[in-house]
Amino acid sequence: IGVSNHMRCNTQRLWQFHSASSLTLVLVFSFAMIPLLSGCGKDRPKMGTVSGKVVYTDGSIPRGGVAVIRFEPAPGTTAEIRKTASNEIREDGTFELFTVRPGDGAIYGKYKTVFTILESYRTGISLIDEKYTRAETSPFECVIDSASHVFDFEIEKAERKRKKRK
Repeated sequence: IGVSNHMRCNTQRLWQFHSASSLTLVLVFSFAMIPLLSGCGKDRPKMGTVSGKVVYTDGSIPRGGVAVIRFEPAPGTTAEIRKTASNEIREDGTFELFTVRPGDGAIYGKYKTVFTILESYRTGISLIDEKYTRAETSPFECVIDSASHVFDFEIEKAERKRKKRK
């Protein structure tokens, strides 16, 4: 089965249009992947899947233009490699962490759990209490030491400062 001349023409124009930007993107991506791929062998660290749910103390689901959970290696962690695991918090409040590939979880070790929940990326207005946004102040510490973990978190909303009416 042959390809029509019309299809060849469109494919060639598409390639000409995207060739420079596509080549740049492919090269940047390829070089960025080298460190990740160099660690992909039989000596990979032990990892456990991590999932769960995030809710506010009133039971509602944190929603915003940006909603992310991160497990950052805690001081004194036993993790072979100090690498953060993260992912978005879905609209129903659930999450599933990954370190390198979706679903791979977190490397065995001790972590501080931090959250970024913003009204929108542009405004940068946090919708949660500031203590949850940094590892140094987060009250949540989790240990990954087996194949599967489920953690549920209850966090406080940010206090809204009300504007004075005239």
